[in-house]
Amino acid sequence: MPTLRPSYHWMIRLSTPLLAVALLVLSACGGSKSSSITNVKDATTECQPASLRCDGDELQQCRSEGKGFIVVDSCANGCNATSLACNAACKPRTTKCENDDQLTCADDGSGFNRETCDKGCNVNTSVCNTACKPGDVKCEGDTLVSCNKDGTGWTIESCVHGCNTTATTATCRSVCRTGETKCDGNKLLTCNVAGDSFNEQACIGGCDSDTTTCNDPMSVTIEGGRPIASGDTLTLAGIVSGGSGGYSYSWFDGATEIGSGETVDVAPGTTTTYKVVVRDSDGNTASAEITIEVTTILNANAGD
Repeated sequence: MPTLRPSYHWMIRLSTPLLAVALLVLSACGGSKSSSITNVKDATTECQPASLRCDGDELQQCRSEGKGFIVVDSCANGCNATSLACNAACKPRTTKCENDDQLTCADDGSGFNRETCDKGCNVNTSVCNTACKPGDVKCEGDTLVSCNKDGTGWTIESCVHGCNTTATTATCRSVCRTGETKCDGNKLLTCNVAGDSFNEQACIGGCDSDTTTCNDPMSVTIEGGRPIASGDTLTLAGIVSGGSGGYSYSWFDGATEIGSGETVDVAPGTTTTYKVVVRDSDGNTASAEITIEVTTILNANAGD
């Protein structure tokens, strides 16, 4: 009895169309980069197969068909149109600051060229400041001059109380000019170095508002005193120094006021102590006393 062998022809006939479908699916899913529809740039543009070009930051290559480009690389530092390659270190002619140096990327993107900025490198613009270093301040007379943010020039501010050059950073004085003086009653006020407050000094003899200085302490002495005989008249004078001037006088014999001028006439019958009290225009006072000795004259009788 003959042996029956299975026939595989029907399987081959069935597998052929399935294989074709699989190949079509594989092609549509990107199985071949050169024929990928989704990865092609400018699909109708004719080009030399395998030639390169830069398109923005992308390095692209012409497809083998001679139409359209595919992306070879997305260049982190940009695509160099001269070398037709990704820049190795940086984008040509881009700049950045490193301390006071300006770094400029070379034309071939291979690295940075360094330039030291005399006025510092501006981190906002990534180039050397042209006029000044942002944040720098200086005084010009009573004007505070500040470098603007882009380093291209100066901003000017007029200082009402003058510009302070003694501070770590130049500033306008906020309250007064250094060394400025004024009187406040019997106190002399002197502006401090920073110009932000006054130092106080008590003036014993009062403060002169015309000269804005402390007056010398006021004192008084009595002149014209000497021993006199009973019944004689004597003129006493009050001599004043210091104080604010505009003096007024009060003379006393004990508790009794006997005069109000610079001088007073006295005729003591016995030894007497007189007192003068002087007051200046600021209300400061000074006093002095003097004792006038009265002598007795003895009359000698003839023949005794």
